Amino acid sequence: MMCAVWAGNGGVVLGFERRFRSGFAAALILAASAATAFAHEGIEARIADLSRQIAQSPDDAVLYLRRGEYRRLGSYFNAALIDFGRAAVLAPDLEGLALARGRSLLAIGRIDAALAQLERACCDAPEDPTARVELGRALRAASRYEESAACFAEALRMLPTPRPEHFIEHADVLVLGPGGAAAAIAALDAGIGRVGAVVSLQLRALELEAQTGECDAALRRVDALIASAHRKEMWHLRRGELLEQASRPVAALEAYCDCIDAIGLLRARHRNTPAVEALAKAAETAIQRLRDQVQRAEGTNR
Repeated sequence: MMCAVWAGNGGVVLGFERRFRSGFAAALILAASAATAFAHEGIEARIADLSRQIAQSPDDAVLYLRRGEYRRLGSYFNAALIDFGRAAVLAPDLEGLALARGRSLLAIGRIDAALAQLERACCDAPEDPTARVELGRALRAASRYEESAACFAEALRMLPTPRPEHFIEHADVLVLGPGGAAAAIAALDAGIGRVGAVVSLQLRALELEAQTGECDAALRRVDALIASAHRKEMWHLRRGELLEQASRPVAALEAYCDCIDAIGLLRARHRNTPAVEALAKAAETAIQRLRDQVQRAEGTNR
């Protein structure tokens, strides 16, 4: 166990999830803020352009639907609903209208009204996975967890290339149903089978295994990830977390040292990033804590 000393200067964080996510947040927060501002400016420009078109063609339902969608994307939900209402007067059966109204209603917490619109959207377009996903979200908001899980499962069957967050949403609602964490973990593993060992899916599965006391299963998952991953530092840290949770401080100490060693092998441009510095800080803090704990235990046993 080399446990080479490596000085990171990431902020102090609590818990693996916060450590991991805050590291990435520190790296991306400025870029994300700039992207959000740019996107918002683009939305405002689209709304203004569509308003000019509506002034010229006030009876065009499609223009109201399109402007309402941009208003929804800009979080102007009430204004969006006004546009959708006007579109409904002009063309009650306009394609996509029920889905658009349902999304905005769900966003402002009008669950029953959202359900009515999203159920209609699914009837209007039974092969549309987006409508199924939105209906699943509304059913979850209504605490109808089994129906929600069924909607997500159907949407995942329809989607040719589902995104990882779809599997996470499905798993999160399965946790609340009769299948509990076991069903959720199975759904996440099914997602990993389809889209690969995506970090977000693996982390959610590990979190559920740890929460339910399945530490051996979680350790097997982490060991497999360490064996296959090109970048191993994050998984060594998670292994240490799991071993510490299982009251195995000596093995946990070794895992945290493995994390530091893995970071030390990185090139400087990879090592000197906020995300990796946060991982290093977390491992260093854990090493110091566990060394003190192990030394006290050894002194007690003498």
